[in-house]
Amino acid sequence: MCNIMAGATNNSVGRPCEDQAMTLDQFVESMETRLFGLGRRLWLDDPLIQMREQAEELSEEMQHRTAAVARCKDALHETRVRLRQREMRAAQLQSHIETFVHVGDQTHAWQYALELDQLRPTIQADRSEVERLERQRGHLESHVRPLERSLAGLQQKLYPNG
Repeated sequence: MCNIMAGATNNSVGRPCEDQAMTLDQFVESMETRLFGLGRRLWLDDPLIQMREQAEELSEEMQHRTAAVARCKDALHETRVRLRQREMRAAQLQSHIETFVHVGDQTHAWQYALELDQLRPTIQADRSEVERLERQRGHLESHVRPLERSLAGLQQKLYPNG
């Protein structure tokens, strides 16, 4: 039995009690899983139930994949915005450098040249990140399309008039 005091441990395992306590969500999920398994064993041969379960699993998988695509698109958008800002800054710096060289102010030209030199690797890193995210988005989207087709086919079988 767990002691209420902080840091108390279960003697048989040696871990804090809070690691072994089951939250209400975990309990409900555990009971749901058990009931689902029981129902599955009772009605194992019903093809309609099997198709519904498969449709539900496909729908959940599609939701996860679609969410991953959305996260990737968000990251891609943020990276593109950051890249545009850095490229605009680089263009400004280049313009300042040219102006200061033209008027003979080597000190300011040198300062802007150093900043531009430090900015170029980050621009290149952002460009590489955009390319990587575009590939990743395409890869993720290629996994969503077959799920959509499979789910549509199952739904057509389950609900032929709908």
